[in-house]
Amino acid sequence: MKEYIITLVGTALFCGFITILSPDGEGEGLKKHIKLIASLCVLCVLIAPLTAFAEGLEDYEGESLSDIFEREEYINKYEEICNESISSYTSEEIARRCEEIICEELDMKRDSFEVAVESGYNGEEITVLSATVTLYPEAITQNPHEISELLENLLDCKCEIIYK
Repeated sequence: MKEYIITLVGTALFCGFITILSPDGEGEGLKKHIKLIASLCVLCVLIAPLTAFAEGLEDYEGESLSDIFEREEYINKYEEICNESISSYTSEEIARRCEEIICEELDMKRDSFEVAVESGYNGEEITVLSATVTLYPEAITQNPHEISELLENLLDCKCEIIYK
């Protein structure tokens, strides 16, 4: 790597020096050609490592990318990430909809509480595991049993009420 950088810097300096020494003339046609050739020389030095890399790829006899990604560990990891993403997004949407229903059914202000839902996705269906309602000081007079009963009937899971 050190040799490559030294070669690159040396080539750039040499080409720059030659370009500076090139004669100025009418229309500067010769200077333009010298700049073009110097730029091509620097470009060749820049891409030289890519040719060695391409030659190495020709000699590679290992697994292809499709073989690697068809391994069981990658398939399982993909399914796990997919299930987590679906579960996370679904939990947020269920919580948002529960907040809307609580506002409508129990006539509560939206900023006086917060709903968090934990859900699971097993590849076939989404299940709600638990729900938590955090009541802020504005909702202190609200009956927690009404909220809990509403969500338990709605989601068919245990609902926990927390005062903050």
